Amino acid sequence: MKISDVIDAIRRISPEDLQEEWDNSGIQICADKDADISRVLTALEISDSVIDEAISEQVELIVTHHPLIFKKTGQIDDNDIIGKQIIRLIRAGISVYSSHTAFDSAASGTNQYLAEQLGLSGIVPMYPAERENCGMGRIGSYDKPVSFNEFIRILDGACGKNDIRIAGKAPETVRSVSLCTGSGAEFMRDAYEMGSDVYVTGDVKYHDARMADDMGFCVIDAGHYGTEVIFAENMCEQLENALGVDVTVIASGTDIYPFSDPVEDRSY
Repeated sequence: MKISDVIDAIRRISPEDLQEEWDNSGIQICADKDADISRVLTALEISDSVIDEAISEQVELIVTHHPLIFKKTGQIDDNDIIGKQIIRLIRAGISVYSSHTAFDSAASGTNQYLAEQLGLSGIVPMYPAERENCGMGRIGSYDKPVSFNEFIRILDGACGKNDIRIAGKAPETVRSVSLCTGSGAEFMRDAYEMGSDVYVTGDVKYHDARMADDMGFCVIDAGHYGTEVIFAENMCEQLENALGVDVTVIASGTDIYPFSDPVEDRSY
């Protein structure tokens, strides 16, 4: 199977026309267009340790959520972190394809997957796209309300490593839930107007939290990493189904969580 065949499968899962205008979903590195693809690694993003894993697993293609190349690149320099990674990947014969906001909006993408992991029903996009069942964010509900503490337990189990933070007024029970994986604080007012009991996202800044408090609306920051690291397992499963037995697809097991636990006793 050639890289073009795998890319066709990815595009059926998450069509590139679903991506936001500012995004750069698509092929990032094509190390060898004629190479046979027999092993694929799915990962949240490229890091030195993910490249180590890819080389160890002898994969020819890495499929990431976050693009390796986001903005126009004027030069590839071994002294630059991304440049060094690009050079290393090409030397290893490893191609990279990124499905970012295209996968966020896809019918079975990151937002849909998290909503399903939370056990919601009646799930629909917050912002429907022209393609059926596609669009940014999701809103769904529980058949019967759950206590707020129970919802936090469910959320903690569904997300990856995270430090859940709660802004605004926590409701006693939760029935309607809106969410946007990654960084989606800009949508919290819409979630409130849609009648959601809580809104789940990541990267909530101080002024976002203050606004939630003034609104009396519960906004839950489950982390950018926590809400999106699920990409690897989700894309892996979908690619396995799409590609069949001819290609082995592996979900990355590399821990790239960038934060450390608080240090109890610091000496300065």
